[in-house]
Amino acid sequence: MSGSENKTFCVLPWVNLTTDPSGKIRPCCVSKDFIKKEDGTVYNAGYDSIEEIYNSPDYVEIRRKMLAGEEVSGCTQCYQQEKYNNESNRTLHNDIWHKNPLYLRKRIQRTNITPTINYFDLRFGNLCNLNCRSCGPESSSQFAKELHEIDHPEISKYHSMEIIDTNSWYNTDVFIKNIQKQLPNIQQLYLTGGEPTIIDKNYEILQLLIDKGFNKTIRIVFNSNMTNTNPKFFSLIKQFNHVTFYASIDGYGTMQEYLRFPSKWSQIDSNIQKILSMTNAVIRPTPVIQIANLSRITELFEYFENFNRVAGKTLIDIRPIILENPSRLDMVNLPLEYKKQAWGKIQEWLNTSCKYQGSLFHSKMKSLQVRCFTETEYTNELAEFYNYNDIFDNHRNHYLRDINPELDSLRAK
Repeated sequence: MSGSENKTFCVLPWVNLTTDPSGKIRPCCVSKDFIKKEDGTVYNAGYDSIEEIYNSPDYVEIRRKMLAGEEVSGCTQCYQQEKYNNESNRTLHNDIWHKNPLYLRKRIQRTNITPTINYFDLRFGNLCNLNCRSCGPESSSQFAKELHEIDHPEISKYHSMEIIDTNSWYNTDVFIKNIQKQLPNIQQLYLTGGEPTIIDKNYEILQLLIDKGFNKTIRIVFNSNMTNTNPKFFSLIKQFNHVTFYASIDGYGTMQEYLRFPSKWSQIDSNIQKILSMTNAVIRPTPVIQIANLSRITELFEYFENFNRVAGKTLIDIRPIILENPSRLDMVNLPLEYKKQAWGKIQEWLNTSCKYQGSLFHSKMKSLQVRCFTETEYTNELAEFYNYNDIFDNHRNHYLRDINPELDSLRAK
């Protein structure tokens, strides 16, 4: 069975290296598994060579299973999405890389391959300036700080209170050698965090690429909350030929400020317009659709689509994420009638106002529709949502009743 025909094959184990914020290696950013050594410990880009990682028995076995059409344990998110005929991380990257000559040469080598990384997905620690409701301490230093400020007996029920060092691995000699050796091979560099635009290491990497002349060939991708106003950052990215911003924006105006505290909508709007004015950059928003914003998500869709409408073409291609974990934030755990009403607003917007969004957006909307019409035993999970959400509301003096009174009123039913 060829890789292009079977239902488990993914190109990423042949071209990509992904780290989590602590430097541990995953097959990709949505995989639930790490790449492990034979003794069970996890490989880390700051302490293990890429040569050892890439042809380790664990990685080789993943490639073997994919070529044979066997399911890989960490890939369940993609398999689940594809059951509903939705595009997944697997299908998206297969489409992007399938005809790339560098990848085709690697495929000839089958499971043991030349350790050249064409696509780096790097998270240099958890330094962040926001405390987003759907985040956690492993990805946001501000969120981790807030957890230890909150005086509530149940906060440890939801998050580990362990303090983890995520900011040392990328300054080791091993990592520096790993990245420098791979510079000529990189075609795309994906940087997130934390918030990548405030992490010093990213500035160092961008400057290195410019100094070596790779800014003309490497595509830079940021997953950013769009709040950075540092002139140095904008000066650096203007020197690259291709820059993409996956914008982590979950709502319009006050909804965004509530879910991604303490962001300011005026600052985000200003940065979006600044990036749209740059000829080398594009924006692809990735709103996380969850319990709190389901009924108001069309406000954000309309904000982005209006840029397209004015331009008469697609400037902003929305790439929604439908949150499934943790279940206390999953919109499926809402009353059926509430979900149907929310979908009614979305359907009306799709029918009357949506003209410039692509196939991925519409695929996600089909998946969202299914979930909006799925009846669940939601009582316990919705109660957990209110309990969890109230902890942060009370700590921040920022209340759901002021942002989404209709949702807030459901707690009495």
